[in-house]
Amino acid sequence: MNRTALTAAFAAAASAAFVSAPALAAPSVTLYGLVDMGLSVSRSSGDASNANDGKALFQLKSGQRNGSRFGLKGVEDLGSGNKVGFILEDQFKADDGTLQDSSFWARESSLWVSGRYGRVTVGKVGQLKSPVGSTALAGTAMYPFGTLMSNFIGGLKYITTGNYLTVDNSVTYVSPNYRGFTFHAQYSFAMSGQEGTGMNDKDRMMAAAVRYKQGALTALALADMIHLNTADSKLYDDPWTVNLAANYDFGFIKPYIFAQYFKHSAFNTVGSDYQTRISSGTGKKYNGFSVLAAVQWPIFGGKAKVGAGYAKGEGDGSNTTDVVRYSAHVGYDYALSKRTDLYADLGWVRQDLKNTLDRSNLTGTELSAGIVHRF
Repeated sequence: MNRTALTAAFAAAASAAFVSAPALAAPSVTLYGLVDMGLSVSRSSGDASNANDGKALFQLKSGQRNGSRFGLKGVEDLGSGNKVGFILEDQFKADDGTLQDSSFWARESSLWVSGRYGRVTVGKVGQLKSPVGSTALAGTAMYPFGTLMSNFIGGLKYITTGNYLTVDNSVTYVSPNYRGFTFHAQYSFAMSGQEGTGMNDKDRMMAAAVRYKQGALTALALADMIHLNTADSKLYDDPWTVNLAANYDFGFIKPYIFAQYFKHSAFNTVGSDYQTRISSGTGKKYNGFSVLAAVQWPIFGGKAKVGAGYAKGEGDGSNTTDVVRYSAHVGYDYALSKRTDLYADLGWVRQDLKNTLDRSNLTGTELSAGIVHRF
C-alpha cells in the first residue's frame, strides 16, 4: 500500500473512531448583559434641616428596574452528566459609565460544578435572599418590583432588612429537583474585606432554603444568620432572619406574598440617590417583622401590577429607636421584543420614628419610566 492510500485509511479510521466516541460539548464562553436607562422624578418631605426638603429632583438614571450589567459565563461538558462553568459579572451606571462598586466583578465571580447530586458554586455570589446573581432566590421571581436603584418605589429592599446582596468567600449548594423541591445551603468563610484574619475575627454568613416550583405555584422558605466576629459579638447579637414567600399564576392574575421575621438586624436605607435618605440610623439594630403583598395581571399586551408593604422594628439592645415603614407602588411593563422591555412605576414610602434623636414622619414619592435592553 502506498503512502497516499495509507494516509487515507488512517484518516478514515480516526474519523470513524471520533464519530463513535461519546459526544462531548466543546467549552463555550458567552458575553451577556443588559442596560437599564430611564427618567425619575422624586420628592421627599419631613426633614426640616434639609434645604432641598419638598423640592422635586429630576434625574436620568441607570438600573431603576434591573441593574445595568455585563458579564462573561462559560460551561464545559465533562461527560456523564457532569459540567463545570464560571460566571464573572459586574454592574455599572449607564448614565455616566462608572462602575457601581469599587471592586471588579462586584455582582458575581464564581466557579461551579454540577452533576447528578446537584450543583456547588464557590466564590463571590448573591446571597440566597438576594435579587443578585445565579444563586439568588428572592428577586423578581418572588416579588415583581425590582427597585435596585429607585429612590422611593417599594419592593423587598425598603421593607426588609439590610445585608441582602452579595457575599464573599462562599460555598453554595443546590440539590437536584425532587418533585418540584430544591434544597439550598450557603456558607461564607469570611465576609467582605475580612480575608487573611483569624477565624474568630471574621463575620461568617450561613443560610439554608427550600424552594418549591411546580406548575403555577412557587413557594420559598429561607433562613439566614451572620455569626459576628469576636469584637462585634461583644457589642451585638448575631443578626438572623426567617423569610417566607409564595406566588401563584392563575393566568388572569398572579398574587404574591412575602414575609420576613428578623432579630438584631439593620434596615436598608431608602432613597439611595436622593438628597434626603430615609434611614433608621447608622448601625442601629432592630427586632421585628415585615410583610409585602402584590398582584400582577396581563392587560393591553403588557403586565400591570400593584403592591404594598409594612415593616415594624423595635430597637435592639442600646438602640431606643422604634421604626415603622409603609410602602405602596404601582407599575406597568411592556415587552417590545424578547430582549427589550418598557416600564413605568409610581411609588411612595413613609417612615415613622419614635425617637426624638431622629426626624419622624419622613416620606418620599417617585415616578419613573425607562427601557431595558438585554444582550
